[in-house]
Amino acid sequence: MVDSQGNYFVAEISNQRVSVFNSNGQFSRKFGSSGNGNGQLSNPHGVGLLSTGNVVVGEFGGNRLSIFDSQGNFVRHVGVGQFGDPRHLFVDSDDNTLVADYDNNRIQVFKSDGSLVKSIGAGKISGPSGVCIDLDGRILVSELGTSRISIF
Repeated sequence: MVDSQGNYFVAEISNQRVSVFNSNGQFSRKFGSSGNGNGQLSNPHGVGLLSTGNVVVGEFGGNRLSIFDSQGNFVRHVGVGQFGDPRHLFVDSDDNTLVADYDNNRIQVFKSDGSLVKSIGAGKISGPSGVCIDLDGRILVSELGTSRISIF
């Protein structure tokens, strides 16, 4: 994920953190540490950016989303107890976060305030591991369970 200043945010599963690199590819800073507490990450996988500058991090080890401000300070958790191995995530132009909920075979959509908007694909997809929205507003889901791309 790249912010408006050209900084790259990278989820590091092995290091249990998010690393930030400047537009020249030089390491700038990191945030998060190993664990399940506030500001800690457990197998961070997806990273997204809200229009406020807050960073959304999906944790398949913690089965939640963690929200950090633009400097890496912990803000809150989202979706605690609602996921089964969240994988990739995508933040749309309305600041909704779409999350590929792998074990529950669905895409969950959350508002920027953390409230659940809806679930998509339950009973229709298998092992969603990636999600995005195309230029026509369609939701594309990559599925490991069926080796296909589904479009909603």
